[in-house]
Amino acid sequence: MSSASANSLNKTPPKEKPPCSQSCNLTKGLATITNVNGNTIQAKLLGTEQKGNQVTLLTTAKTTYDPDRSIVAVGKSIIFAGTINHDGSITTQLITSYDPSVTDVAGTIVKIDGSAITLQTKDTQSIVHLTDSTIFLKLDFKDKKKLPATLSDLKVGMTVTAHCTVHSNGSLTAQSVVIVPANSEVK
Repeated sequence: MSSASANSLNKTPPKEKPPCSQSCNLTKGLATITNVNGNTIQAKLLGTEQKGNQVTLLTTAKTTYDPDRSIVAVGKSIIFAGTINHDGSITTQLITSYDPSVTDVAGTIVKIDGSAITLQTKDTQSIVHLTDSTIFLKLDFKDKKKLPATLSDLKVGMTVTAHCTVHSNGSLTAQSVVIVPANSEVK
């Protein structure tokens, strides 16, 4: 037997890649709709390293809309999830509305300064402005209720979730602040 034949007998066969289900091509994103033509949506990506790139989203009878199909309109911002096709388009499974002018900030109060609180989140600190129309609530897990609260109930070290308006300059104004009891996790 030649040494070439012997070497080929001793080689380990290449490992086969396991079959890839559709989950290998799943993606999600945030985009603003620029054009709608039947079941084809053109949109501009937001909030990623591909920000500004165009994406083609395809809808089917199986696409779920939250709250309903009326969210598919030029100028609306959406969150989408679907499968990447061979041509780069995405067949959507879910399209939901996205309002970039509101956000939730959850964290521990590290400072109270008049009409503003500073929250320590996982990665950053956020200053949240409070107004006369800010609603204050406290969770009562025992009775599974949200109870009324006031600004004076807030204390440094408390965990809260603030539902905020995001202004064009990036500042945050709380529409509501919910006090989360000690020994519970903010999700």
